[in-house]
Amino acid sequence: MRSARNNHVLMHTIHFLTGLNENFAMVKSQILLMEPLPPLNKVFPMVIQHERQ
Repeated sequence: MRSARNNHVLMHTIHFLTGLNENFAMVKSQILLMEPLPPLNKVFPMVIQHERQ
């Protein structure tokens, strides 16, 4: 059951990242290269920080 929950969380993260426009290409590729892929509650602040720069 835990594995299914992890997959669900990762799918939310991937869905969020694929919805970003090309202005976020750099931060998106950096996040996708992370191992393991962080959950959405960690990814969202990274994207916000990039947007503010």
